[in-house]
Amino acid sequence: MSVTQTEQVLCFADSAGTMRQEIVLPTHESDSPAHVAGARVFRGKWKGKKLEARFTERGGMKLTQTMTLAERGEVLVVRSKAGSSDGMPSREDRVYYRRTKAE
Repeated sequence: MSVTQTEQVLCFADSAGTMRQEIVLPTHESDSPAHVAGARVFRGKWKGKKLEARFTERGGMKLTQTMTLAERGEVLVVRSKAGSSDGMPSREDRVYYRRTKAE
């Protein structure tokens, strides 16, 4: 996974370079950036050292992700919470991404 950031958006791509997720950050400008087709677009907000992002699926299920850095910035921790929807129970999980050196 690779992560890139501008003042307006964080972009997450898989190892093949396909954009998977964008988190739009609040800015002083009313313009929102253009989005990559097929990428989930979350609305994000910094809360101290944590980035909280929210997304609503087509069926109405709400997904919240909280991202933090661990181990002196070497590990990205993504905690996801999905609310219950259409008879599906709510769920929560964590994914850890370790920084690697580019070759």
